[in-house]
Amino acid sequence: MENDNIILNVDSDNRKIKLNIFKESTIIDIISELLDKKDVIKENILQIFNNENNNYEVNLVYIEISGRDFNESEKELFQKTLKVGLENLLSNIIIEFEDASKELGLFSIDELFEKDEEISNTKYIKHSIRSGIREEYLGSVVLLGDLNNGGQLIASGNIIILGALRGLAHAGATGNKKAFVGAKEIENAQVRIADKIIELGLYEENTLLSIKNDKIVVESKEKKDYKRVQRV
Repeated sequence: MENDNIILNVDSDNRKIKLNIFKESTIIDIISELLDKKDVIKENILQIFNNENNNYEVNLVYIEISGRDFNESEKELFQKTLKVGLENLLSNIIIEFEDASKELGLFSIDELFEKDEEISNTKYIKHSIRSGIREEYLGSVVLLGDLNNGGQLIASGNIIILGALRGLAHAGATGNKKAFVGAKEIENAQVRIADKIIELGLYEENTLLSIKNDKIVVESKEKKDYKRVQRV
């Protein structure tokens, strides 16, 4: 699936931008496409702000997300990714998860990321990590490149790799067993989540790893798995 994970519709009259997420999309699909569409989203927000028929005393735009359920980690990552492209507009944006009103309701992006520094501290790395390089971060990490063989990426939160994972990715490094690792492609890699370790062969399509029943579980659309070794 390519460029059809997020359908964008604009409701100027009600000052809404609607993002309909394909139900079966992985969080990796969604974050990758959200980054691709950030300029289009920003352009539509500015068009609503500049609408000559705007009679609102407070200049706000609502971003409504529907079509797919998000867990707490995914919601935080989704909103952090929105923040990357909308830095100067945050105080004017309200975001709503249609299927999560009881948990989150309506809130501004600023409020979310000021609420919990440990949760909201997401780092975007805009380069690949080559062999012999070790990078460590408090919080979650989105790598916009490859983690190559011999490279190491360590995070106390989640790790999403929008390229290939060929090295060592360690999420939840401070003991967080709710953390996850996602990658576009995996080849001869080692993944650690908290104190759990798994060695992987080849996964060609978006893959998500998390801990379930005290073991790392691998979820992938397509796989050519010639090695999977779980260590206790």
